[in-house]
Amino acid sequence: MSKYFGTDGIRGRYGSKFVNESFAYALGQAIGHHLEPRTSLYIGIDTRHSGQSLAGALFAGYQSTGQKAVFMGVVPTPVVSFTVENYAPLSFGVMITASHNPADDNGFKVFGNHGRKMTVAEEIALEAHIDKALLSKAHPVASAKLHFEPSFLENYLYILKNTIDVSLRGKRIVLDTSNGAAQYASPVLLKAFGAELIHIGNAPDGQINKDCGSEHPQLLSKTVLEHQADIGFAQDGDGDRLIACMPDGSIVHGDHLLGFLALYATKKNKKLVVTEQSNIGLDIFLKQHGIDVIRTDVGDRNVFHEMVASKAFIGGEESGHIIFREHLNTGDGLLAMLKLLECLFLKHHSLYDFCKSMPLSPSEKASIHVNDKPPLETLPAFMDAMSAIRAQLGDRGRMVVRYSGTEPKIRLLVEHVDANVVQAQMKALKDAVRKHLPV
Repeated sequence: MSKYFGTDGIRGRYGSKFVNESFAYALGQAIGHHLEPRTSLYIGIDTRHSGQSLAGALFAGYQSTGQKAVFMGVVPTPVVSFTVENYAPLSFGVMITASHNPADDNGFKVFGNHGRKMTVAEEIALEAHIDKALLSKAHPVASAKLHFEPSFLENYLYILKNTIDVSLRGKRIVLDTSNGAAQYASPVLLKAFGAELIHIGNAPDGQINKDCGSEHPQLLSKTVLEHQADIGFAQDGDGDRLIACMPDGSIVHGDHLLGFLALYATKKNKKLVVTEQSNIGLDIFLKQHGIDVIRTDVGDRNVFHEMVASKAFIGGEESGHIIFREHLNTGDGLLAMLKLLECLFLKHHSLYDFCKSMPLSPSEKASIHVNDKPPLETLPAFMDAMSAIRAQLGDRGRMVVRYSGTEPKIRLLVEHVDANVVQAQMKALKDAVRKHLPV
């Protein structure tokens, strides 16, 4: 089990034990000792106020090992993965971001060789170097002035522009970039294809994800209706998630989006990799169309590695991470947006009709803050409560209970063919959490 890494990198409140300049310096040193000589570290940040300071410490720590670090500036997370994969496959990349978390949080997403998120085993190996660096009690030097080269983002956008062939002239599109890293990239793409753009969530003031973006789609829905747009999109703070909104203001369920793209966006082998959080209705519908659904643990890192193992070309999470493996080794909200637009306005498939044709089983999700994360199997009374709930759900429903890998929360999912059963058993599950866990 990883010591510092969660399901998607290292994340926490800025200034906390693992998200501060001293830790960033140690992480830089650790990566420098972990990598082969004469390799580089590519560093990107989102729009949080703490990003540049953490980048300076990480930069200094890496260069203290005699290696070369490159600062990429404010870029979406997939740009870091893309750059390592295509220009320096034996190097590493770090995106300094806390993704969809509040602005006061920050963190480190680490990309290994070929721009891939590391396996748990690789994370544990890197953590041994982090421990050594922390024990050395090295302090970050004063952050050197960071210079960045805009060509990294330009190269990525050039490739994406040539990925699809669709005209968006006459199409009115609302785009919410969550006051985050994608605000300098996504609008460029949409305008390049001729779209009439209404851009919101585009304040570079450090208030990333505040009442906007993928975590707050109400603003997107409202704006789509106000402007009578053809479609709307919301991304998260670092640009690796995508949420879609139809012209009637309804937000597209993440599993509908995955199913639509699996059916229409690729003709290559008919497999879709999802996580345990996806609705069983997705499996049932796609099976009727000859597409196998393969499930794995939560986290787009797990989705990617299962895609490699099963030779699948598309996978993702219902939260909005979508991976097209033939193009990139990580989730990319910008690429997913272009692929969806191609299906809608070049291939002329109806997302509205698709959503009506793919029923989802009644389900309910909840998150509860916890003060600690004791292993659930060490809580016998809670395990008994879960067993009783599973018995009530029977073979026509399911339950998923897991700790968040990025926040101090426990995630709950209850699914059943009967909505009344879902409601009752979710209440029972919440009651059990509050009674038996340190909340």
